[in-house]
Amino acid sequence: MFDGGLVKIYKIGNVSNPGDTPVEALTFYQSFYFEEKTIGMTRAYAAMQADSKIDRLISIWQDRSVTDQCVCVIFDGSKIEDNVEVGIQYRITQAQHKTNNDGLRISDLTLERLDGGLYDIS
Repeated sequence: MFDGGLVKIYKIGNVSNPGDTPVEALTFYQSFYFEEKTIGMTRAYAAMQADSKIDRLISIWQDRSVTDQCVCVIFDGSKIEDNVEVGIQYRITQAQHKTNNDGLRISDLTLERLDGGLYDIS
């Protein structure tokens, strides 16, 4: 369980100096190991009806501070540049905080890949 890789959660915030033009960037919140989950047909069709796309579904240990106002970067070995692993940015479209079948508290995160308009990480 939770052997899919490492996900770093970031909050979106203003990183400019007081009085300057606001600049949105990501500020680090916390790292988690995650488990990859299968995107079910019901969830996929619901996303299509809402004109949205689901790229991944992952589970982490429950943290109710992780919401759809966060962005995550996943390090799972799928993207390597110049022999260095590069994380892929995803927008969290839904965070479901629940108890799994084993009685463990987890958070299921529905993710949409950010291809354009990537955030700077501070």
